[in-house]
Amino acid sequence: MAGAQLTIFENLPFLSCLNLNWKETAMRKSFYASQSVYSEPGPYRETLMGGGVEPKSIARWISSFMQHPRGAESEERGFKPEQAADLELRSVEEILSVAVKRNLLEGDCQQHKVGGVCRDSL
Repeated sequence: MAGAQLTIFENLPFLSCLNLNWKETAMRKSFYASQSVYSEPGPYRETLMGGGVEPKSIARWISSFMQHPRGAESEERGFKPEQAADLELRSVEEILSVAVKRNLLEGDCQQHKVGGVCRDSL
């Protein structure tokens, strides 16, 4: 099973909330890029791969269904109680499950995006 695990976050250095000291970069990158129970997509592996492999396409894909409570989009559209409850979601599997239930991956812009924040700053 270890060979089948995905390490998505190694391709997302610009999405990190970390302010890395250049001496600590290598250690921290490997730590935050490592696979964990929280980054396992479960039954949504194929869905996750739909986001592409390039960092910019992955970021664009994630932004299409997730919204930060203090981001520009929240200032424009607001951040609903349903999205505040989403902040308790921890795993990629849970987040994608909600995105699928709300039909967000199909482009349903009538639904509220999944609320989310960086976990390394909490």
